[in-house]
Amino acid sequence: MFRLFATRYYSTSATVFETMQNTLRNDLKVAMRNKAPQAERTMYRSIMSELKNLDIDCGPETTPDEFKIWDHLNKLSKQRRETAAEYLKPGQPERFQELAEKEIIEAKLIESYLTKLPVASKDEITIKVKEIIQKEGISLEDKKQLFKSIPWGKIQNEWKASRGMVSDAINELK
Repeated sequence: MFRLFATRYYSTSATVFETMQNTLRNDLKVAMRNKAPQAERTMYRSIMSELKNLDIDCGPETTPDEFKIWDHLNKLSKQRRETAAEYLKPGQPERFQELAEKEIIEAKLIESYLTKLPVASKDEITIKVKEIIQKEGISLEDKKQLFKSIPWGKIQNEWKASRGMVSDAINELK
């Protein structure tokens, strides 16, 4: 079996995925030059590895777009925060405090890359969801009707958001 590899010829613009990889690679180089702690350098490598795994999961025909990258990095950040919360529960040994701090630092680093992606912010998405609530006259308790009212086909192009981002915004509404 032959495996086709997508090669971009005569293209001057890099994809969001390539830009993110280059940014991480450059940040890792700066951290190495500045003799940053090993933990920080490991964090950069970990994020790069996760993005590479995402690329492999997407297959050879496509590269992850900004929405898939955002969803994946957001998932990683949530995992780190949940782990830190587990470590900080009462009754845990003192050594877990250090691990919790490390997880929180990793989550903040991942979140710093979330802001660099060309996607809508949580506030922008929340505003659009509230506009739909007012326009359709839907109550906040009727989330099923709200989910039906969202123009899912337009969210990536017009809203600059992924399905996960919109779902998170709806679930956070009160």
